[in-house]
Order: sequence, then structure tokens, then C-alpha cells
Amino acid sequence: MRKSVITRSAVAMTTGLVVLSIASGAGPAIVVGQPPAVAEAEEVTADAPEPVALAEGCAWSIQNLPSPAGEGLTQAIGADGRGRIVGEGDKSGVVTWERGVLTVVGHPNGLTSTDVKDVNAAGTIVGTALDANARAHRAYSLKAGKFTVLPVPAGFTDSGVTAINGRGDILGSVSDSVSHSAKAVVWRAGQPVTLGIDERATPEDIDDDGTILLNRESGPALWNDGAERPLDLPEGLNGVRATAIRGGKVVGYGLPQEFPARSSGDEFVPQAYAQALIWVDGKPGELPSGTTASEINANGLVVGNAGQGREAVKHPVVWTDTAAEAAELGLPDGGNGYVNGIGDENTATGAVDTKPVSWQCR
Repeated sequence: MRKSVITRSAVAMTTGLVVLSIASGAGPAIVVGQPPAVAEAEEVTADAPEPVALAEGCAWSIQNLPSPAGEGLTQAIGADGRGRIVGEGDKSGVVTWERGVLTVVGHPNGLTSTDVKDVNAAGTIVGTALDANARAHRAYSLKAGKFTVLPVPAGFTDSGVTAINGRGDILGSVSDSVSHSAKAVVWRAGQPVTLGIDERATPEDIDDDGTILLNRESGPALWNDGAERPLDLPEGLNGVRATAIRGGKVVGYGLPQEFPARSSGDEFVPQAYAQALIWVDGKPGELPSGTTASEINANGLVVGNAGQGREAVKHPVVWTDTAAEAAELGLPDGGNGYVNGIGDENTATGAVDTKPVSWQCR
């Protein structure tokens, strides 16, 4: 449940920022402090809640989620499949929502600039925060209201997280402050294991069986038990990048060989002209009408964005059938938005302008 590749940079392409206005009245309660207790669970795939099938004939609708007071950008990053949505605020750090109620969790002790990268079905949130005194980044996990700064192997000073799988394996990277040489790492039961992956590869996601999704300049690849297997590349596209893996299926996007003409002064965001992709059994296919694909859940639902250029921030979409046209998730009139993730109970998450939102099919 990582952040969408169509984010604030693409929103900036639009002429003027339109901020969603919420009608006055008795809004959702806002709680500041510790999050509601999350039941302890063994982080294994077998303990995850059963994926929920979409109701036949349901329609997607948007829900506005409250933001912390005085916050700038707040975005919903993912859902744990148990009714909780997780996200981040530029100033507030980790935030969560349950039944529309906002809890500001904040930052690990002594750290700032906390982001959220992922959450699994056991409710464990992972991300990266800044240790300003040490001038280093720290990977963290958050479970049952408790932050844990993840340890780094000897010789390394910085750490960062990209994903967590259903059994609690946390994928990220570590580096040192002198050479800045990076190593892919997996924290298992809270302890780091460096992987035999060279630093030219970027760890992107980790499947429930431990398969690691990598991105290289030459294209995406899968790594498991010390063996790396490149994914086939689609014809006619450049800059192919994978964004997520689930149940062996991979989603991502590729860039065109030539970009269309743009108006003078437009900020150029290459991903706004991309083609959304899915790999099944290592073979690539195009997601109809898609620009980017951000996430895939246990049901095989894929979320991303459609539309080209300025329109890419006006069409967050979901593919319930990867061979069919995408369904619009929907935005308020004049809104610019993107979708970050989708939980196994089919709650999609993202932002409209600077405000967090979720979508459900009912």
C-alpha cells in the first residue's frame, strides 16, 4: 500500500489548487494521542481476515476523512482490512481513522518528518522518520500503539522502509553516512537480514511468500531465495517500473517512447503520460485506459489513475477485471486526486487536493 505515483507533483500541473470544502455541521470526532487498541495477532498470512468479495452491482462512493487541525497535506495511504485506514500528515506524522474518527498518533520518540509506507492485515504500520540530531533516517514499525525503531546492521547508519507483507516481514534498505552505499534488507521478527541484491536495484514490495519485487534501470525483477528473475518487458514502452506485488501478480507502468506536445509552462510529470501494466506469471499486459497502477489486493482488484496529462489527477480508478475498462472511483466537481492503496476488504485510499479520502463499493 504504497503512495501513488500520481501525487502532488501531478496535482501541481493543474491551473490553481482547488481545496475540497466540507459542509459545516457536526463532523467526525477527532482524537489526539494514542490510537485505539489493536488486537495483538501473530503476523502470518493465515491469520489475515478473509478477503471480501465486491457486492454484485455495487457503486463506488467517496468519503471525506477529517484532517488534523492546521495540517497541510494529509493523505490516506492504505487500509488494514479490519476497518482501519492509515495515513500521514506533513506535520502530524502517523494518523489513523476508524469509522471516520481521526486519531493523531504522531512520531516515534525524538523523531520528526514521519511518513507511512504500508500497513498489513495484522495492523502493523511501517514507515520512515527523520532523526535530525543524527542527520539520519530511521525505519520504524507501529503495532498496538507502540513505535519501534528498527535496528540496523553493524556498519550502517540510515534505514528506510518500503513495504510489509502479511507475515510481518518488513522490506527496506540501509546505508552508511560516508559512502552512502545502500543494501536491501528484510526485518524478520524485528531483526535485519541484509540481502544479496546489488545497490543498483531498488526494493519496491514484498509478497506474502517473501518474494521481493525490485526495480532496475533495465526493468522490474523478482528476487527469492537468492535468485533473481527479470520480468518480461512490454513492447513499445520505456522506463518500465513495477509498483506492487500480491499473490504473484505485479502491477506498474511504462512510459511512451515519445511524449505528446505540452503547453508552455506546464510542469512535466512523465508518469502522467504512462500506460498502466499488470504482470501475470511474469508476462506483461496493459490495463485498459490506465495511466498508472499503484496497488493490487488479495482479490485481484487494482487501483491507479487514468487520463493523460492534466487529466491524470482527475480520474482515480479501479480495475475489478483487469481485462475490462476501469471503473471511476469518483471525485467531487473540480477536485484533483489520486488513489494510493486498496485493502483486502476493498476500501481504496488516497487524497483529493490536500485532504484524505477513501472509497468503498456499496
